[in-house]
Amino acid sequence: NLARNKLRMQSRGLNALGCSSSASGSNKHVRLEVPPKIVGIVSLSGESVSESSELEEQVRTLLSKESNASSGDHTFQYDSHKKSKLTILTNATSFAPTTQPSSDTLLTAALDLARICDVLLLVIEGSTTLLSSQSSLDAEKMMDTALLSPRGEAILQALKNQGLPTSYSLLACRPIDREATKNAKNRVLKRRMEVKKYVQRFATTEFGDGAKSLVVDLVDADTMEENATTPVVVTSNSQTATLIRTLCQGSSSPPKWTLLRSNLLSQTHVYHPSTQTLELTGYLRGHPPLDIHQ
Repeated sequence: NLARNKLRMQSRGLNALGCSSSASGSNKHVRLEVPPKIVGIVSLSGESVSESSELEEQVRTLLSKESNASSGDHTFQYDSHKKSKLTILTNATSFAPTTQPSSDTLLTAALDLARICDVLLLVIEGSTTLLSSQSSLDAEKMMDTALLSPRGEAILQALKNQGLPTSYSLLACRPIDREATKNAKNRVLKRRMEVKKYVQRFATTEFGDGAKSLVVDLVDADTMEENATTPVVVTSNSQTATLIRTLCQGSSSPPKWTLLRSNLLSQTHVYHPSTQTLELTGYLRGHPPLDIHQ
């Protein structure tokens, strides 16, 4: 187990034990802090760039609200999972330009994001139109076009060509209309189960046997009526807890080719005008040492 844990930590950028020099010049072993697991959120849905960005931010907010502490704007701690830390980044706000983002810039940003991540969440939105369709036949015909946007398909293909970190498919469902009739709500719940099966088949097709898919509701649990009949869908709190547990405790690894060179993901940065020096603080990953001339 120790050897396995050591290899796992090395793949995330640090050795299990590090050396420091004492005043007498001798070396002693000190245990280094485990770096946060980097989680990237990439939307494969949304007709427009703004819809895609909004979906990513909603998933990020869902994860951050369940944390017990935060460090900076992107790193969150979860005490119920041995104080595991997750650095959560979205595609639209990490490498894409903040002004006038486009489908092309989101695609190149996704490639950069996947390069630094330990885990990638590929988010598929449960289309409101799809979930409210009258028949299963109509829903089946709509799934291929309603769930993934052309931009999302292009991003997915580019990511697979480059090389993926550990990846999960995440179905993010919109709220059920509280004013809808009981039959309409039950129909939406039934469609949701069908879409969930479709997303699992999608994950298996794209990432192979054993690929994992997850589901979250982008609403609080109290929006679900207590007397909803079968099929039963777990509450959003349980779904979010399952997602966080998978991210914190599940095995993960970045693309293998990124480990050949050292890199540093900045947690904080400070510019010193007097010396014209930019000071970066973060965790060294990949193959040390870090060489500024690389």
